Amino acid sequence: MIYVADKLMENIGAFSHRFRLIAERIQGGPQWLRFAMHSQTDSYMVGSELELLSLVQEGLHGTKLMLLGDLNLLIDPLKLWTLPEDDLALIGTARREESVRDVLTRHSILNFKQLGKGIDFLRSFEIKDKPVFQVMNLADRLALYAIAIGRQEREATKKDLAIRKESCEFALQLCQTPKEFQALFRLYEAVCNKYSAKSRSARQKRAQLVWEDYNELCDGLVETVTLGKKYNPDDLDMEIKSALADLRQVGFSCKATAMLNLIRNTILKCEDQPQARKIVRDYMSAIFNLIAAGTVESTSVGQDGVMRLTYASALIAPGGSATVEVNRLGLVTVASAVVENII
Repeated sequence: MIYVADKLMENIGAFSHRFRLIAERIQGGPQWLRFAMHSQTDSYMVGSELELLSLVQEGLHGTKLMLLGDLNLLIDPLKLWTLPEDDLALIGTARREESVRDVLTRHSILNFKQLGKGIDFLRSFEIKDKPVFQVMNLADRLALYAIAIGRQEREATKKDLAIRKESCEFALQLCQTPKEFQALFRLYEAVCNKYSAKSRSARQKRAQLVWEDYNELCDGLVETVTLGKKYNPDDLDMEIKSALADLRQVGFSCKATAMLNLIRNTILKCEDQPQARKIVRDYMSAIFNLIAAGTVESTSVGQDGVMRLTYASALIAPGGSATVEVNRLGLVTVASAVVENII
């Protein structure tokens, strides 16, 4: 027997059309649902249809990510759940990638070939075989793809290519994961933009100084809030605010991401320690207040199931915003935060 929000689901027609479209895409999903609904010895109780979909997918295949082999992609059921029903129906019935290419593009759903651009990027700088890239999940591949396409709006100059190569070298010295590589790569670029160092040696020296000077400042900035695996995506804002009220902390996913945000979004320029600490403290306080008391301006869901909420508040930080990410384990981290006048 299956209960969804205390309602007994007696047949497949009791589920929503959206649920059925996604469940039919889970290999073995319809068969398991029929078995579970007619079982007289086992009961399955969940809070929502979305929770049931994730449990079925993970229970049958050991991962929340669905492999749509005919469309040549991996995707989290949560991403499918958020699509307009007409687009979801097209994806649910499509058996050729070409037939739904426009839909996939519109919702930023990438196939394996597109994700390969990240590998091509690594190959172009002869770093594809580095240890950090040998075992990658979907989130890692998406991070590398973002780097690969991040500068495609214009043709790269010799200096652009030189800085990218230096960025790769800098990131590889310090990273432990592909996502950390992405943050460190962008950190080096941000340092180059902020300090306008002209020569290779000057750029490398400045990036190293920033890393050394900011390292201690960023201790403690990776403290994060955990909602737990059973968080409700529909009430995510309320759950985040409740967690912040109890824990009084919010932070970045890693030290490199914290540094990147400090470089991009504060006036910090390796000041003396007391002044630098005040800038960091004010910045983190403003981020906390934006999330705790602000309103959600936009939400989105990544292909890997990561939810992103962007907060703003005219009272707390006019013109500012803070974007948080919530992964499928319920870990809340700051992705970026623009807070003006942090001095």
